[in-house]
Amino acid sequence: MKTRLILKPGQRGTKSLVKQYGDALLYVRFRYDAESRQRLKTVELVVDRAPWTPPQPRNVRIPLNSATDSARNRPPVPMISATPVAA
Repeated sequence: MKTRLILKPGQRGTKSLVKQYGDALLYVRFRYDAESRQRLKTVELVVDRAPWTPPQPRNVRIPLNSATDSARNRPPVPMISATPVAA
């Protein structure tokens, strides 16, 4: 089944559905089924609205004291070049 057309309320072809469903109507989709050779008109409706606040992000960065940050106080690692060993 393939969706060919998605309409928002108020667009051409949705007026009767806007009368029927009002503000609950989000989208009207026209889907085509090649096997049964049918066009389906589907609607997406809002059935519930409730207040929602997003949760706090989990990976919040906490600043560290640079005097106690051991990664910054370590000496640099010397660079070593590797040569291939013949087997």
